[in-house]
Amino acid sequence: NINSLEYATKMVDATRRPLQVPIRYVPYLEKHQIYHLFHHLATRLVLNKTSDPISFLKQILQNEGRSWNKFRIILLGSPYVDKICVAKYLSGKTGATVITREDLHWKARSSLKEAVSKVLCTRPVADTGWILADFPCTAKEGLAIKEAVILPTHVIHLEVDEPEDDLSLCIDTSDKKKLLAEYKDNIRYLKRMFQHVIKDCRLKNGNMEQLCADCLKLVEVLKHNGEAMLPRVVIIGPRGSGKKTQASLIAKRFGLVSIDWEFLLEQTLLREDKLGDSVRNAQQNRVDIFPNIAKQIIEERVLQWDCQRYGWVLTGYHDAKVLNALSTPPNRVILFELDALTCVSRITSRRINMYTGQRYDNNNLPKGKELKQARVHPRDKLNPLYNEVHVFLDSKKENI
Repeated sequence: NINSLEYATKMVDATRRPLQVPIRYVPYLEKHQIYHLFHHLATRLVLNKTSDPISFLKQILQNEGRSWNKFRIILLGSPYVDKICVAKYLSGKTGATVITREDLHWKARSSLKEAVSKVLCTRPVADTGWILADFPCTAKEGLAIKEAVILPTHVIHLEVDEPEDDLSLCIDTSDKKKLLAEYKDNIRYLKRMFQHVIKDCRLKNGNMEQLCADCLKLVEVLKHNGEAMLPRVVIIGPRGSGKKTQASLIAKRFGLVSIDWEFLLEQTLLREDKLGDSVRNAQQNRVDIFPNIAKQIIEERVLQWDCQRYGWVLTGYHDAKVLNALSTPPNRVILFELDALTCVSRITSRRINMYTGQRYDNNNLPKGKELKQARVHPRDKLNPLYNEVHVFLDSKKENI
């Protein structure tokens, strides 16, 4: 039957019928890195080409169950860059073990593959993750890593501009030109080998602290493997930092649902149920909303169909424990850092129409009758506002 054959073809052909993961499963897949796990297993399976894939996958899950998602970092770079220094800095931040050429203990090319596999794939190094600081340096050494089926999560190429007179080599040698020529020849092959994960990081003006910080930023970002990504964004900052303005722009640009914590509370106050009673009691007693109540309010909103389908951006709430406890926790957090004077000056320059609710700035105040109707909002009075901003900057930011 031609129709049955066409239907069967459409069911298995991803180009004709793209398979979609149900939206309600995406947060779980992200939280437990299921996409990365399957990508890792499939890559190991294809590279090893084993005749018994089921047993091989079982062995990987048993041996690497606690280490598959650890940092596996390779540092490549110019002889003018101290890679050991960068590796120690990253180790202090990530907990990964620094591995140098001396730790591999290889003596001949025939045993290089086995030495690499023995050191990097066995405990305790595999359980903590590792950072290769001065290896590989040649195409042969890079090939040994490939043959041992070592899959780095990050490969960082430490670059430097044309060496200045005051910039010395990190390796003691008398023949600088020969060393640089060998580096330039080998780095081309190494960059080609790791082209799918390699990132460049440049040493500027000999500033090693900045180089280490830039490398850490690269390490903190995992390579995207094509998994589904539903934006769930939280914007944190004091009043006057522009949270709501930026949230509105982000929601408009990416089609997200904008959620404001203050508006959620106002809606909850109107409800005739236990949740509404809890919020009203908290306001009457002038105490903060309990975390479990706040979690219930936010969870109820973000689980609605529009947030589940399009993603969301939340402003006005910054308790990290509550946000992480959500069944759909945020996967992006944006922190606005502004000083108190800037925030206060922004807020005190605002005016609001007491009849229509329209907001104005000192730079675009209305004229005539509307100008007389523009007033300072009671919440924007200077003394309580200044205290509110300082409380956030002094205490809340540290907890975040």
